[in-house]
Amino acid sequence: MSYSVEKLQTKLDKMLLWRKKELTTLNQNIMPSNGEVLEVNIRSGIVFLYAHWEGYIKQAAREYLKFLNAQNLYCHDVIDNLHILHIKPTITEHGVSKKSTAHANIYNKIIYNSNEIF
Repeated sequence: MSYSVEKLQTKLDKMLLWRKKELTTLNQNIMPSNGEVLEVNIRSGIVFLYAHWEGYIKQAAREYLKFLNAQNLYCHDVIDNLHILHIKPTITEHGVSKKSTAHANIYNKIIYNSNEIF
């Protein structure tokens, strides 16, 4: 799967452009209002703005992870937070077990997975 920086940037730009258009439309609807209606519109606009910001961050992070996955990087080449994300399923699967073999699996994943593909 080929996923270039340009493709990632294009996807991020499209997501951001759509959000900017919606926020611009909302702003155009708020501007002519006044009084109590203006106050309500501003408060609802803040919620709308936050929802767009949070949605963009989530989508951008997912796209970035897709991009990284397509690069076939080794775990030792990514930052610790991403390395932890890679081993999290193993920790979740074996973390509550009382068996030494399960704990050994976690240990092995942490120590020996740096040569695995992220």
